[in-house]
Amino acid sequence: MDRIRQFLTGSNLWVAFAVACWCLLDHHTFNIYGIQYALFAGAATGVSYIYMRMMQISKYAGEVSSAKVFVRDNSRVSIFLSFIYAFVASLMFMSIFSWKLIILLVPAGLISLLYPVVFDHPGRAYTSLRTFPGLKIFLISFVWM
Repeated sequence: MDRIRQFLTGSNLWVAFAVACWCLLDHHTFNIYGIQYALFAGAATGVSYIYMRMMQISKYAGEVSSAKVFVRDNSRVSIFLSFIYAFVASLMFMSIFSWKLIILLVPAGLISLLYPVVFDHPGRAYTSLRTFPGLKIFLISFVWM
């Protein structure tokens, strides 16, 4: 049972599933999204979370969570899952493509790419968007919006 929990947490399957369910709930409630959008959002979240954990493992040696341990100890599985998530996200993106969607995704994509990146900032307590005081919750909510 513990290995199943580690896989679900470390693979980000639980987060991808939660995002897809949230999109389906929005679709059901507001009739604004379809199953393709839910699968795209879930798969994109899965690949983003694995990317962020891989970056955090390489830059933040002191922070260790069970999900990061899974990604570190199962790097081949994590990379394989990233490709699966990216493939599903790409297929779904092609089925829902619009220029409006691209315009909406560019800021979210840039934030997701830059979020775990460490930069040198002498004399400051923060070294990435992730550690910038008070900014983390707003960035997360903006990307998930």
